[in-house]
Amino acid sequence: IESYNGAVTVGGVPAPLLIVSNAGVWFQTPAEVLSGPTAVVVKDAAGSSHEWPIEVRAASPGIFAVTHANGSLVTQTSPAEGGEVLVAWATGLGRAQSDDGTGQAAPLNRLVTLKNSITAMIGGALTDVVWSGLAPGYVAMQEVLIRVPQGLPSGTWGLRLAVFGDAGGGYGLAIR
Repeated sequence: IESYNGAVTVGGVPAPLLIVSNAGVWFQTPAEVLSGPTAVVVKDAAGSSHEWPIEVRAASPGIFAVTHANGSLVTQTSPAEGGEVLVAWATGLGRAQSDDGTGQAAPLNRLVTLKNSITAMIGGALTDVVWSGLAPGYVAMQEVLIRVPQGLPSGTWGLRLAVFGDAGGGYGLAIR
């Protein structure tokens, strides 16, 4: 990021940059931006982009990875098991019960829970959410601890998180 000489604004508010690469610019939508229609503008040494219209929502769940409690990825060769508590690494789950500012890493010395009630579904059936909150030490990353139901047949099952009844995209979860 140090070599990137630009900025992103959402609704005119500067957005913290998370990753800048040849593939794109990843940023955190500032908490100050209210839900509803707005625009994103990218600026660099060559100038400003046109305004890209977007819809900011109170939540828009997305899962990036799922790990076992020891931090290893859940994969086809290391599947989840019934009764196991997994960590779904996500974003878009809404605001946290904290006044920590946009662009700040979640504290390492205390857990910060989310304000919204999160539901999780495996194969379309509700499953237990043990806890949901900010991922300690990370910016714009959230964790949801879920318990895998007992008795599911082996295979790949769709895992989805929902906020306000609005489910995000599915994540293929290998279960043994």
